[in-house]
Amino acid sequence: FQEITKGGILPEIFVYPQDGKFVMSDDYSTYHLYLITGRREIPCVVLGDADGEYVIEKTEPVRLPLPTVEILKEND
Repeated sequence: FQEITKGGILPEIFVYPQDGKFVMSDDYSTYHLYLITGRREIPCVVLGDADGEYVIEKTEPVRLPLPTVEILKEND
């Protein structure tokens, strides 16, 4: 817990919009860190359109780079 919150910065939670709400998939441990620290605003990365009364600030959409694979060979 102390390692994650060092510097007062917690990781974002990934959510997606559904029926006017934001649904979190599997970031429960991060969500509970926010509850433990008493924070009322949680930075989220929205996977889709970020609209609604709970959206405080928006940035331009971010395009993530495609994943790459590197094949490592043992030295003979």
